[in-house]
Amino acid sequence: MDGNNIGPSYIISLGKHTGGNLWTADQGIIECHNQWKLFDGNTEHATEPYAGRDRFSFILFTPDKYNRLTAAVCRAAKALGVTAASTTGTDDAYFANYRDLGAVDEDAHVAFTAKHHAANPPKRGSGALSVETNGYAAGRGWGWIAWASGPRGAVETQHFKKNATGIHVVELDGVGRAGAVHFDLVAVHRFNLYQDTAGETARFAKWVAALPARRVVGVCITDTAMAKTRPLGAPVYAAFRALGAPASLTLIGYREPFAFLGWKGAPPGAAAVALDAKKQSKQLLRLDAEVTRAPDGALAMAHEKSELKLLEQLDDAGPQRKKAKT
Repeated sequence: MDGNNIGPSYIISLGKHTGGNLWTADQGIIECHNQWKLFDGNTEHATEPYAGRDRFSFILFTPDKYNRLTAAVCRAAKALGVTAASTTGTDDAYFANYRDLGAVDEDAHVAFTAKHHAANPPKRGSGALSVETNGYAAGRGWGWIAWASGPRGAVETQHFKKNATGIHVVELDGVGRAGAVHFDLVAVHRFNLYQDTAGETARFAKWVAALPARRVVGVCITDTAMAKTRPLGAPVYAAFRALGAPASLTLIGYREPFAFLGWKGAPPGAAAVALDAKKQSKQLLRLDAEVTRAPDGALAMAHEKSELKLLEQLDDAGPQRKKAKT
């Protein structure tokens, strides 16, 4: 993604090379060798591998403050043929369509989530797990997973990069005796089910199948789990059910925030799931859970869900979360 870019961007690559095209999270591969191509610079993108000695790329984009320039800068820009420049603060109709993709101002979202996280820290105590997430339509994504990392109440938090498609996963090993559970971090994973739906679906299913019994798993998104035109297949949901997801988890939609806490071999429905099934959802979802261990090693989880309507709450000093205990 590009910082301070309202979205519309043109790219061209020059030189004697093969490959080196642009991959984008919403369009896939864009062939840009010796030709200008339009893409959204605020979607995740990357350069494909290439062969050859010379590859030069040029990108033209529109800064998000293009309509709040000084008069002197506007005059200079227009003298160079740059028409998207003004001092009014009013969006051109074309660029307004790109802002509407986010709807939640990104700067306001960043400021809010920092304060919100400080005021609503992860759950603490034996067996504590927490996850919070929202999708791309709210500030281009947000997500973190936290866990009790020591017997004395220490908490470790893994924050994930916004505007990164697919699912983010932490793999945890529950340690400690019954009544005093904490977790060691085994690994952090990203399964980009958006970019390579078939390949990453197979990799995710294989990874879950290979997990040892009672391995704890936390999941969140920071953009979208899946592509608008490539829904997730049955193996993804079967893998989640192997981690304790309920049978009702059969559809994670485009840009729908999704949070999950479970473990390998958990009974059906024992895992904690939060999902807002609204197109371009602006909900901030939260799960707080407590894992307990029986003398025979069996795990159980109590959890609480909460959510924030970000469009209503961004300007509030002390937002109150709607809660539903399960």
